[in-house]
Amino acid sequence: ALSFYMWNANLTLKIIECCKVLAPRTLTVIGGPSIGRNDKNAITILNKNPSLDIIVIDQGERSFAAVVERVLSKGVRRRYMFIDSIKGCLSRVHDSTSIVRGEKNHNIKGLETIPSPYLSGYLDRFLEEGFQPQLESTRGCPFKCTFCGYGDSFFSKIIKRDEDVIREELQYMAARSKTRELSITDANWGMLKGRDLRLSQFMLSLKKQTGFPLVTDWASSKVK
Repeated sequence: ALSFYMWNANLTLKIIECCKVLAPRTLTVIGGPSIGRNDKNAITILNKNPSLDIIVIDQGERSFAAVVERVLSKGVRRRYMFIDSIKGCLSRVHDSTSIVRGEKNHNIKGLETIPSPYLSGYLDRFLEEGFQPQLESTRGCPFKCTFCGYGDSFFSKIIKRDEDVIREELQYMAARSKTRELSITDANWGMLKGRDLRLSQFMLSLKKQTGFPLVTDWASSKVK
């Protein structure tokens, strides 16, 4: 499973092609901004890349979980795995050139319903090896910029994460991260004004206490 961005698209597809040569039964999945939510675009990618099995279209957490559920229930057996569509994904029907779109996975009502991978300990190894941690405090964007994957109406609703969980994550990162850098992945950091200001003040206080985060990057809000 690989993330699909404009800067790694060719490399990702080449890796998937090599995977199938080395191990033909490998299940290959991509998802990300450079697919967008345009089914026609995703179908074109699948048709041009026969080594690619599944494209995640909707919210990644739920759609990829649907892929995992399919594997756990059917095994990596193509005859059974691709007998019908997968929720939130595009995939080929077994032994067919037909591509099917699974039932849509609608917006996650609250990101707090998804357990934090940091607080669950899943990312400890990456923090200890010096990988740059990322923080998502909101998801979605109300603007309709045509150059951005968030421009789709599917992502127009702003989904907020619990502030207390975000503070816990930041403290967790500060205690374990080997780098002092932090990337904030919100589409409009600062748009929520009072909330984002509170989180910024918390990060400043944490930086004074621990040295983390020393450097941050973010996409600033499109509103004044």
